[in-house]
Amino acid sequence: MVAPTTPATVTGTLALVHGFTGESSWFLQLTTIYFAKAGFATCAIDHQGYGFSDGLIAHIPDINPVVDDCIAFFIEFRSRFDPSLPSFLYFESLGGAIALLITLHCRDSLKNVSFVNRA
Repeated sequence: MVAPTTPATVTGTLALVHGFTGESSWFLQLTTIYFAKAGFATCAIDHQGYGFSDGLIAHIPDINPVVDDCIAFFIEFRSRFDPSLPSFLYFESLGGAIALLITLHCRDSLKNVSFVNRA
C-alpha cells in the first residue's frame, strides 16, 4: 500500500488490478507514486500464480478464486478509509476482466467505485 504524504488528507482510494503478463511490483512503482502525490491511497494484489503469490506460474484454472481474493483484499483496504471517498479500480489487460467480475459479484456493496483502464 502507498498512501500520500502531501496532501495529508486522502482524497480517494485506488486498487490496481494487473494483467495477464504482469504482477504488482512493477505495475505499482510509478503508478502508485503518481497517484499518491495526487492524494490517493493505492494498493495492489498479485493474482494466484503471479508475482510473489502461490500457484502455478501464469496459470488460472478457475477465475472465481482470483476474483474472491481481490474482493476480500480490496474491501479490507477500503475499510481503512472514509467510505464516502471515491474509489477506483485501475486495471490493464486481464485485470479489466477481473475488475468487471469484481463489480458483478459486488454490485450491491461497491459504492463510489469507478473504473480506469491504463491501456
